[in-house]
Amino acid sequence: GGIIMKRSRYFPAAIISFGLFASLAQAQMQAPSSGTPRISHVMPMGGQAGTTFELRVTGQDLHDVEGLHFNFPGVTVEHGSSEKTATPAGMGKKAKGQPQGLTTHTFKVTLPANAHLGIQDVRIITKSGISNPRAFVVSDMKEYAEVEPNDDVPKAQKIELNSTVSGVISTPTDVDYYVFTGKKGQRVVFSCLTTRIDSKLPVALQVYGADGSYLGSNRGYRENDAVHDAVLPADGPYYVRVFSFSHTLGGIDYFYRLTVSTAPWIDAVFPPVVEPGKATSVTVYGRNLPGGKLDPTTSVNERPLERAVVTVKTPGDPTALQRLAFTGFNPPAASMIDGFDLRLQNEAGS
Repeated sequence: GGIIMKRSRYFPAAIISFGLFASLAQAQMQAPSSGTPRISHVMPMGGQAGTTFELRVTGQDLHDVEGLHFNFPGVTVEHGSSEKTATPAGMGKKAKGQPQGLTTHTFKVTLPANAHLGIQDVRIITKSGISNPRAFVVSDMKEYAEVEPNDDVPKAQKIELNSTVSGVISTPTDVDYYVFTGKKGQRVVFSCLTTRIDSKLPVALQVYGADGSYLGSNRGYRENDAVHDAVLPADGPYYVRVFSFSHTLGGIDYFYRLTVSTAPWIDAVFPPVVEPGKATSVTVYGRNLPGGKLDPTTSVNERPLERAVVTVKTPGDPTALQRLAFTGFNPPAASMIDGFDLRLQNEAGS
């Protein structure tokens, strides 16, 4: 209608515009009275490449669901059941800040074996449109979803070393325990991601031996994420305690991904800038680095870091360097910087 009015100010154009608006009004009256679909969270928040698992998607206005959309190819999806989602018990006044009118849809998802590792995203598709994205992590390790009750040491959920568990701190006072078996001398990295996967949770984690010995804790490694490592003093079980720092925040969108592994963890790379199309030697600082040696002059949160020199072959094609190809956490301040993934791998994973 607007384009026609620019072409002519005569009466026939006004008639055409009126007809257009009348048609739009009629279409709106016939359309279902639902808003744009919105996802609050997904469970689990990731999956192992090449596996099939159940994915639960929770949100508002999830009517007439047609499927899921991942930002990488090769995923197969089958829609299963749906149910209304209750606000977590014990929220009290806190429930006022929680999403209301939620429904949960269950899907059978199969990830391709060659899926690109890292933080991807997933959306739900309905007849009313496509939803906001939620972070979805593709991993190369075994995946678990939290199983309640796991709020005390005797109820700790068993997981394997070199695995990831997706969980939720459903109320401010919720505490989750996990137990795994390790061997003496293993340097185990405990990473609990929240900020990187769009969660509100200010997570804190603590690590204990089976005898109650304290092996350390962390919070605020990067924004709300937590990362700690410990060299295991003996063979046997070890416990990880996950909770909301100060026990003042919790709810269905206070979720986390806890990884317990001996895989490499990169804390920093220097120099962080390389020239496109050239093979460049860079120094990597982190933990469990292939070929890495402890550097007594470098530490993070009082944990000594290893140092390794690796050669990076930077893509020469400028289009391959766009930040959209980066699958890590990318804060807004760095959104215009071109970059690419650097990963190291050992027998435990990437």
